[in-house]
Amino acid sequence: MGFARSLLHRAFGVPRGLLGRLGGRLMVSSAKREMATWVIGLLGVKGGDRVLEVGYGPGIGLELAAAAVGPSGFVAGIDPSEVMHRMALRRNSAASSGANLSILQGSVDSIPFEPESFDHALTMNSFQLWPDPAAGLQEIRRVVKPGGRVAISLDRFSGMRDPEAVVSALVAAGFQQATVERNALGFCVVSRA
Repeated sequence: MGFARSLLHRAFGVPRGLLGRLGGRLMVSSAKREMATWVIGLLGVKGGDRVLEVGYGPGIGLELAAAAVGPSGFVAGIDPSEVMHRMALRRNSAASSGANLSILQGSVDSIPFEPESFDHALTMNSFQLWPDPAAGLQEIRRVVKPGGRVAISLDRFSGMRDPEAVVSALVAAGFQQATVERNALGFCVVSRA
């Protein structure tokens, strides 16, 4: 990994240290909130749903998903970065003290929930950073109920511009009905487990 790529990875990939904290602050933009709102809307999240976010970053998606599912729903997030874990806990401190939000530090290829635990799963700007995308998708498929919706979104700064590569990865993992949605921020591939 080259020097510039290493710095970017420490700031945005699996944020660590001062660069990770700076990267986390940059991730809290109105565009990120707009992307999260769009993706949650594409999934059709509603009151009472159970939602998983993989790679939650500073916790904007968790915050918006928790508001969408309300007190009768459940939202969980998993992210490998200790820096992002702390930021997401702070952002969601009121909600995380309740029973409907669980913010965990860990990896997409080992999600600590029972099979078919979630109605929906989403990831925003993290898919391209997973160590093993195929294993991560298999694990998401394991924890999402049959017919549940899954969204993988990437903004125009993610470095991944080919939605067909995401569609192919989802199909290879056994997901169905993958469709590509686009807006000014980037693209989102929505599929069913």
